[in-house]
Amino acid sequence: MPMAAATNAFGVVGASGSGKTTLIERLIPVFLRSSRTVATIKLTHHDLDMDQNGKDSRRHRLAGAGAVALIGPKRTHIIHEASLDLSHALDHFASFDLVLIEGFIDAQIPKLEVYRPALGKPFRYPGKPMVCAIATDSPESIQDMPELDLNNPDNIADFILSQLGISA
Repeated sequence: MPMAAATNAFGVVGASGSGKTTLIERLIPVFLRSSRTVATIKLTHHDLDMDQNGKDSRRHRLAGAGAVALIGPKRTHIIHEASLDLSHALDHFASFDLVLIEGFIDAQIPKLEVYRPALGKPFRYPGKPMVCAIATDSPESIQDMPELDLNNPDNIADFILSQLGISA
């Protein structure tokens, strides 16, 4: 389902094993160095259950609570009993300067594709909305898409900020 682009959300998409998570891991410290707050959202195709048998939070869920929040001194976990769409998940991160989103190739947010020709997999961007660059470790001379050096997270971070209209 289409969603309006959040002004602070930028996506990273690509084939499995292309290095999406590694790129995000390398981008986060770059943004933190410039005193920006960063959150991430990752799409998974696996069922999630972070709650433990016998714990109060699980008992609340089993009793029928639609969501349970565990708030501790250092972190908070919120467990929804339904999958949130991306726009609702982004609502939880509105206070962050930047939200990096892994996956969600059809989302209406600007994104780049991580592409490694050595994987032998085709590009995923043709026909996908708002893919605005390719980050690759082997330039392919793509005529209709800017190419970014996958091994230069500082330049990729600058590109992301530029796409979001955030001053570097």
